[in-house]
Amino acid sequence: MNPYGSVGQFHYGQGRYIEAIQEFTRELGNSPDDATIYAWIALSHTHLDNPKPALENAKKAVSLEPDNDFAFYSLAHSHLVANQYKKAEEAIRKAIEIEPYFAGYFGTLAATLGQQGHWRAALEAAETGLQLDPENENCARIRAHALSLAGRSKDAVVAAQETIEENPDSSHAHATLGWVRLRQGDHKAAQSHFAEALRLDPSEELARDGLLDSLRSRFPPYRWIIQFYAWQAQFSKGGQLVILIAILAIPRILRAIGRNNPQWQPFLIPIGVCFSFLIWFTWIGEPLTNITLLAHPLGRLALEKHVRFETIVMAIYLGLALVSFGLGFLVGPGVFIAAGCLFVGLVLMALSAKIDSTRWLRHALFGGTAALSGIAAIAFWLISFIKL
Repeated sequence: MNPYGSVGQFHYGQGRYIEAIQEFTRELGNSPDDATIYAWIALSHTHLDNPKPALENAKKAVSLEPDNDFAFYSLAHSHLVANQYKKAEEAIRKAIEIEPYFAGYFGTLAATLGQQGHWRAALEAAETGLQLDPENENCARIRAHALSLAGRSKDAVVAAQETIEENPDSSHAHATLGWVRLRQGDHKAAQSHFAEALRLDPSEELARDGLLDSLRSRFPPYRWIIQFYAWQAQFSKGGQLVILIAILAIPRILRAIGRNNPQWQPFLIPIGVCFSFLIWFTWIGEPLTNITLLAHPLGRLALEKHVRFETIVMAIYLGLALVSFGLGFLVGPGVFIAAGCLFVGLVLMALSAKIDSTRWLRHALFGGTAALSGIAAIAFWLISFIKL
């Protein structure tokens, strides 16, 4: 065994991915056509969330040895990090075609299928992997997730608990049970499992995101939304689209029924308002509930730095909007309009905070919205006080 390759794999196994890349790169000087080393470099980059160099090295590995299953495995993980789930599925299926008896490949296949919303197929792939290796933790964890999102929540709890029993020091296993509990609506139990996962590994992203969602789920609307997403995940993509269209149409249908039957309006209006609120809450609920996390010690620590800053700005705007609304009764309509500007700015900031794009674009939209709504509010404040 070459010295740098073994040291690189040691660093990789210890989670020191930068050092692993350095060792593997050094080894390429002696073996420039070794596809396996390129594959290790690609996998190291996936753990650092660097999709571009990961894909470059994985593709190089595949080009050097088109029959190397490990090269295709690294390519699949590189596509996963780049959110290219269909390409990831194609790559891991190629790896399985070359080596059909390695359980880990079926775990990766299950992950790619799950990311595409094919949870029943993901469950089948995970169970195939467990038949090859009953102790494979990755397959066991994905099986628990798949059971949860395929509508078999009780089986999911049992599967996740068994994974913890076999891997008590695994942060991934505790995070999995946390998500299963959260989808069931038990946010308190979920919070304890996420906290344990973070104790074992403070860098565990799945646990950090879960902890934040479990804290947000103290508010029933947010808890209902998580359970709704878990429920609709068991349907096909077409079925999910039909459900979404039906929910968006409900307020319109209720208004039409109310116009034709005025005597029913006292009952229909509250129902329509509730549905409209829940629809809006699916878009802005996460950033707005982050405001409450600022007062929670765990939530404040779990929020990323830039998210915490955005949340503080939104909290200031919310406070100023409420104060402006109260002063509107004393000062005049201009301050009411200022409150409206701040509320609109708050909602738009919350929407921009949900944009899944490059960070600079998200920051530009958030900052621009904050500046424009703030300037408009100040203008109406000044107009009102000048009139006085």
